[in-house]
Amino acid sequence: MNFAREFIEHGYTELGSIFSDISCAKILEAVHNSRQFDESLFFDEAEFNRLNPDAFNKNPRPGCNILEGLQEELESAERNSKLVSLLTELLGPGYNIFRKKVVCGMPEVKLPNWISDRVSGMPSNNLAHFVKPEFTDITYFYGIDFHQDIVDWKDRRSDFLTVYVYLDDVGETDAPLFVVPDSQLLGASCFPHDLEPLDASNSVWRYRSDDGKLMEVRHHVMTGKAGHVACWHPLMLHGTEPDLNDHPRLSLRYLIERDPDGGPYGIDIANDLIDGPLETPEPRKDLDQRGLAVVRNNRLYEHSRTAH
Repeated sequence: MNFAREFIEHGYTELGSIFSDISCAKILEAVHNSRQFDESLFFDEAEFNRLNPDAFNKNPRPGCNILEGLQEELESAERNSKLVSLLTELLGPGYNIFRKKVVCGMPEVKLPNWISDRVSGMPSNNLAHFVKPEFTDITYFYGIDFHQDIVDWKDRRSDFLTVYVYLDDVGETDAPLFVVPDSQLLGASCFPHDLEPLDASNSVWRYRSDDGKLMEVRHHVMTGKAGHVACWHPLMLHGTEPDLNDHPRLSLRYLIERDPDGGPYGIDIANDLIDGPLETPEPRKDLDQRGLAVVRNNRLYEHSRTAH
């Protein structure tokens, strides 16, 4: 398998379970020892209504990121020879990790009913503003509709990629990633995206970009063992259904940017294949000025209700 070529041509590649079970187990142990993944993470409804928090500065950030205390555990993973080789080919030898965090797919059965009622069907269910401040060193999701990782970067060129690592085994009910190879070829578009299912199983979609170009795409459900690693272009569509199991799905998410010198590298070649913009002045339109969701309609949430 030529992982770099697959990334360049399809915007996505899976390296398999290349991180050691020991590294994953150490990180998982530290995360689980830091909190219970249940209602204790969240404000109660009365306190939430009284505080009426916005959604800003509620995700992992400098000084409030559980990974800042786990660098020793992360080093062996980040120095994995297969991963380093791929990143060097795609981004150049001076690539830079500029964001990393733990992402939790929050189990549906562990979510307070009043929160479930408020977020069901929203396209981006980042639970950040429901979470008590001391626990915001991790990002918590209750599913997120198909999106591009450029969604958080207004007017930024697609000069980075995402590396995603499952810390535990992930099956079909553990909120696995739904990825859409080739979807990056239409360029950057505003979230929520224009997709319509074309088959009864909702695995084939008609995707329309902001400038009206159409393509037929098929999603792939990324299951895998602990240490499973995937890499994708910032314009490739991906998302997750709600976690239907009784335990959290914990993963590492890295954003890694291109070496500013030299090239062309693999990311440059991949970008040359894209028939559309590599950045957008309006990456999303689902949030109000306080960062709170105001749009309903989540294709993957609907998919989860018909497929399970």
